[in-house]
Order: sequence, then structure tokens, then C-alpha cells
Amino acid sequence: MERAIKRLLLILIVVLLAHASVFSQEVGNPDNMLIKNHTEFFQCTKTFPIGIEKLFYLVLSAANEYNYELKEIQTKGGYIIFETGYRKFLASIIYVSSVKSMLKITPYSNNYDFSPEVVNKVFGYIEKYQH
Repeated sequence: MERAIKRLLLILIVVLLAHASVFSQEVGNPDNMLIKNHTEFFQCTKTFPIGIEKLFYLVLSAANEYNYELKEIQTKGGYIIFETGYRKFLASIIYVSSVKSMLKITPYSNNYDFSPEVVNKVFGYIEKYQH
């Protein structure tokens, strides 16, 4: 009787582990999803032909335009942390030259499983008003 219970528990554990691995492959694999929400790092970086100070203010204006909640602003370090309602982002403004600067908008959690819509909105706003 004791041996039968051990076999039954062993079979139950094997079945549960097999089911868990199949489930994790189906859910965790983005190829199985209908809508892919994954952004690559290169999509989060763009260089603009404007100075660093103007780019900083344009990022603040874009966050205001799209009603993103500002969490932290660091002018000396050149970064802005904002929240879109479901995720936090870090906008880093980087000096390239006196007439060129780079903007990186990366997820605060370093998890790139999100739609690039937020990044594209900010980049589009800056391109529209950079002149």
C-alpha cells in the first residue's frame, strides 16, 4: 500500500511538472502571442540635431503633452523618470556636441516587453517641435 502511494505521488509530480513546462512555453514565448509587445534597445535611442538643454525641455514638454506623470527630474545628470500609467521610463539626455544630443528612453525596470508606442510618441513630438 505504501509503495502504491509513493508511485501515485511520483506520477502526479511528473504530470504536474510536464504540464507546468508546457504552460510556461506557451505563455512565455512571444512568438505564440497575437500581438508582439517587445521593443529592442536600438528603438529606444535617437540622436537629434539640437542642443542638450533644448532636448531636455522638449522631453519635459512631450511628457506634459501626453499626460505622463513626472516622478523625478535631474537637470545636472540629464535624466527624467516618468510613468505612463502602467510602466515607468527613464529618459536620459546625452551630450554629443554643442548642436547634437542623444535621447534614450528605456524602461525603468529594464524589461523591454512593452509596445514602442511611448518611445515613438516622444520622439515624434521632439521631431515636430525641434526647430
